[in-house]
Amino acid sequence: MSDLTLPRAPAPVSASPFEERAAFIFAAALSLLPVLAVISAFALSTVPAAIGITAWAAVAISRKAVPPVDKKTAAMVLAIMALSFASVLWAVAPHEAASRSVKTVPLMIGFALIVSSGRVLPPAGLRRGLRVLPYAVIAGFLLMDIECGFNLPIYRLLNGMTMSDYLHPAVENRAMICLTLFWFPALAAAWLGETGRRRAIVIAALAVSALPALVLTESQSTQVAALGGMLCFAIVPLRFSWVWKALSLCVVVYAVSFPWLAIQAYRYQDVVNASPYFGEKAAYGGERMEVWHGVAEKVMEHPWLGHGTEATRTMHFDFRKFFKAGTILHPHNLPLQVWMEFGIVGITLACLMLARIMRDICTGMDGMARRCALPVFMMCLFIGSVTYGMWQGWWIGMLMALAAAFTALGRAERERAPAFKSNL
Repeated sequence: MSDLTLPRAPAPVSASPFEERAAFIFAAALSLLPVLAVISAFALSTVPAAIGITAWAAVAISRKAVPPVDKKTAAMVLAIMALSFASVLWAVAPHEAASRSVKTVPLMIGFALIVSSGRVLPPAGLRRGLRVLPYAVIAGFLLMDIECGFNLPIYRLLNGMTMSDYLHPAVENRAMICLTLFWFPALAAAWLGETGRRRAIVIAALAVSALPALVLTESQSTQVAALGGMLCFAIVPLRFSWVWKALSLCVVVYAVSFPWLAIQAYRYQDVVNASPYFGEKAAYGGERMEVWHGVAEKVMEHPWLGHGTEATRTMHFDFRKFFKAGTILHPHNLPLQVWMEFGIVGITLACLMLARIMRDICTGMDGMARRCALPVFMMCLFIGSVTYGMWQGWWIGMLMALAAAFTALGRAERERAPAFKSNL
């Protein structure tokens, strides 16, 4: 009974050695996730949640009290799960909606706790652990350079395949996406944790190690996201509040209007499909546009509440031209999937969350952490708009790891000595 009445503990003025070690292990474990992604990207569906739960429990043991859970993250998680479970009532496939909702609960708990751990663990320990991140990303990209340049020898070794066995290079796309998204927090960690010549060498190594894999990868979405992320990093003037408001407005307008955009863009399907980079022989642009058009038409049938969680798995679509199957696992577009499953109610909630995340990046971070967080947010939005489904476990796990890494980076940068603060 006493466990249920433990007081919620504020962060101690002076962290204990146990918490300092816990913070270091937490940040170092987060930092090693890009290397884990090269070995097994699907491990991201469990490992980040386990890191969050373990770190939060360690703080509870140290303080003999329940650590605070980040209220904004908890509210987002509860809203997502409440809507997902509620959609069982109107879903076209209630069993699919219920099954996916139940499976996602542990991930959502992990999401809340991993971000909360980044907020309550001592920043000095976090800063030491985050020094591992740039070296882990460099190591991950060097492994991916070998994979992309020499016909995936590491993947073949780990999966008992010979070099003569056929293997599509797209099997490493998930790892490539993870490494590319973690490149920017690694840059921020190098800027924060290193100085002088060593900082320059580490940043140069980050750039040099990433370039071969980005050129050779099968994943066009990663290449476009990386280019867009670098442009966002280099040219967006973050010190003006109107910039953040304009970007937030653009994101909201895009998410709200995408079903209509998909229907109107369908007329250019043949042009896109003939493109040497985005077309049938490369990024399957024609297929994507056909899928988006078909799903958008279904959205219009039930625009208020949608068709329920995982609706597309059991619905039939009249695809005829490029996409040969009559069913799809997911729409390959985040706003469209929200529209499809939860309608206007869902997309309104999603827009509020996206705008809130933008505001937190703007007001909750300083310097290089903020400069690197915006490109990653935009890259995640782009990749989620052209590739994977929003309920995939490895994708949710990667997003929670990125959120925790930037939470830790933001605190480490804000709470270090003022003499080291950056004006970026």
